[in-house]
Amino acid sequence: MTRIKLIWIALCVALAAACNDDAEFRRSASHDSRDVPQTRSDDPETRRVLLLYSAGFNSLSSYLKEDIEDELMSGYIPGDSRMENVLLVFSKLTTAPRKYEIQTAPVLFRLYKDIKGNVVSDTLRTWPVGTRAVDTEVVREVLTYVREEFPAAGYGMIFSSHSTGWVPDGYYSDPSYFEGDDDTFWGAPRKLFRYREINDGSGPDVKSVGQEYANGTSESYEIDLEDFAAAIPYKLDYLIFDSCLMGGVEVAWALRDKTFLVAFSQTEILAQGMPYKTLGKSLVGPAGPDVAQVCKDYFEQYDSGSTGSRSATISLIDTSSMDELAEICAVLFDRYGSAIAALNSRTVQCFGRNDHGVAHYWYFDLRDILVKAGANESDLTEFDAVLEKVVLYSAHTPSFLGIVINTNCGLSMYLPVAGSEYLDNFYRSSISWNEAVSLVR
Repeated sequence: MTRIKLIWIALCVALAAACNDDAEFRRSASHDSRDVPQTRSDDPETRRVLLLYSAGFNSLSSYLKEDIEDELMSGYIPGDSRMENVLLVFSKLTTAPRKYEIQTAPVLFRLYKDIKGNVVSDTLRTWPVGTRAVDTEVVREVLTYVREEFPAAGYGMIFSSHSTGWVPDGYYSDPSYFEGDDDTFWGAPRKLFRYREINDGSGPDVKSVGQEYANGTSESYEIDLEDFAAAIPYKLDYLIFDSCLMGGVEVAWALRDKTFLVAFSQTEILAQGMPYKTLGKSLVGPAGPDVAQVCKDYFEQYDSGSTGSRSATISLIDTSSMDELAEICAVLFDRYGSAIAALNSRTVQCFGRNDHGVAHYWYFDLRDILVKAGANESDLTEFDAVLEKVVLYSAHTPSFLGIVINTNCGLSMYLPVAGSEYLDNFYRSSISWNEAVSLVR
């Protein structure tokens, strides 16, 4: 079942005054027929900017290329007049599938339609060969450049790559590297595990904040969640994650001051990703941005089975109510802390899978944790009232790659009883959500 709540959110972004030579941005003077350049003070910005940040120097490169060239460019593309919305793409891809030994140069380009209706890809800036797209300084630099070069009423971003939510960078691929000296982990033999970079064809490719290879496959870089949030230099209207396992309360909390809206998945995301052919119209079309419509289109394309696998979760979060959610969770985690610590994790809705012998059981349904911990009806009613403010839209297919999904409140969370001492220590010291709610004491 889907749950939709329509709200109006007034988004105001204060912009510093700047000059621009765009020829179309003109008005006629009242005293004669001369064209006089428009000024920022006379006409505030009305256009909006969408940035697709495609960090694809990994196993997803060919999929991300298709997202841009086959889908995004065949959908709605705005014109290039000064009053039109702006569609930008920052991309770093491999020269060929899994050619990680050949470094490439990240590039930022604008997509627009010319007067004849042809799609134009206009390169704005190229970074030196080997520059990592999965680098906080590069994220900050790209977003800063976008705001300086394209003054606008608001900005949105889609982040597309591998991701693993709140867990420590590198942990998802090889937890045994971080844990103790035991010969087994989660009951499986210890081994170096690369997350689907060695594709044995055993299942659908999935999108796993960011991942990039260097020196072939001998080095792999990721961005820590809190560092990623800190790298965003101004508040976005919306942030959409076309990447795995980002749909957690830890992520929403970390980004609460960085975006008004965040859309993400509690499970992994299949490699086909977001509905790029239609999202241009929803986000930079004349009536946009409509992030809820993007979420609906995403869910429907998977729920219909048109992608070949009926597997998807998605939610849209209003971050302005995250403080209220943290307040009620802090009370309930204290009240039911002992019960949460004693839970049988197998009874709680989990969104992580056992893949290649590693059990990624670090993402559980937030509400189901409280339900299974025995929260009474009064407490759940109070919790649900806050959750309704936070979760604007939530939908899921009956299952995801074998995981039966009985419930999905729109936010996942770590469940310490299913984790480890290492993860507890990391969560306690590095996850700002825990500072607010004291889940791990």
